[in-house]
Amino acid sequence: ALRAPPCVTLLALGRACAGATLRARLSAPSSVSPRRFLACPGRMAATGPDAGGTPFAPEPFDRGAFGEHLRTRSLGRRLIVHDETDSTMTRADELLRAAAETGEDVHGAVILAERQTGGVGRRGRAWHSDAGLNLLFSIAWCTPELQSPSRAAAIAHLIQLNLAVPVAVARACDEAGARGARVKWPNDVWLGGAKVAGCLVNFDGSAAAVVGVGINVNQRFDGPAPFAAEPRAVPPTSLREAAGAPVAREPLLADVCGALEELMRGGMDLVLSEFEARDLLRGRLVRVHHAAREVDDPRDFEATAEGVSGEGYLRVRRAGGAGGGVLKLSGEEVSVRPAGEGMQAGEAAG
Repeated sequence: ALRAPPCVTLLALGRACAGATLRARLSAPSSVSPRRFLACPGRMAATGPDAGGTPFAPEPFDRGAFGEHLRTRSLGRRLIVHDETDSTMTRADELLRAAAETGEDVHGAVILAERQTGGVGRRGRAWHSDAGLNLLFSIAWCTPELQSPSRAAAIAHLIQLNLAVPVAVARACDEAGARGARVKWPNDVWLGGAKVAGCLVNFDGSAAAVVGVGINVNQRFDGPAPFAAEPRAVPPTSLREAAGAPVAREPLLADVCGALEELMRGGMDLVLSEFEARDLLRGRLVRVHHAAREVDDPRDFEATAEGVSGEGYLRVRRAGGAGGGVLKLSGEEVSVRPAGEGMQAGEAAG
């Protein structure tokens, strides 16, 4: 039986879905309207000097510098920058819908915002970012595979894309000097026990997708932490904190585009290999949440993560041998976290 990709949001429904629901939508015309989208997974924080005492002032994104570093065929070749917008994923969805009417090829177009006012992440959680410090962007994705009459080809392409995006971000973090980035299934990137980036893929159910990415680049989290009062909050970090100095956003974005293009050209075997090499959860105790990490549910359980399957599912084995072998979990149904890393036992990181 054909499995639909987990952890992909269907825009027509405004929520993540998989299995029969997504397969049904893939086979029928969809009416697409903007829903909830991704913002950078940061929290408000001070932007004081680094450890060396050098003050840092954010600068506008430099299109020219970005172009000098870009080494792609299509990704990033068109760049749209907003000083402020509600969501870059909303803008990308509008671009795709307009292109569907005109026939314009907008694949690879990047929509970037210095500040977002209405972005949210998985499960509708609000995420915040100080203006001009981080990377908040979306990529219009309309490849031939998504427009193929073969629904199996479209689903396989979405699975590969969903796994490739956080790997591409992790690669770019390494290039920026913040080495050791790990991928936390399904779509987060962590550094040293804290979250540095979040990714999301929204599919319109027909022929196009939007890739949303938020990376904490130069934000500081060493001041008062308003997120700490949130139930089971995820600890944030930034590339600046990990690298010990401010990080240029332009080559970072160019590296993400280059890595993602290479990974998608390289095929699923390459993506799975790199995902496995950076897998934060494999071999670790995790807690599976059926509702959300903020909600205690009697169905929740602890398990050992055993890696990601070729269909994009997280494979887990219930603690104590219960459950009859390996289970396959999809991101829209559960939330998991590495037990004890950067948090107290029993807390969840989404």
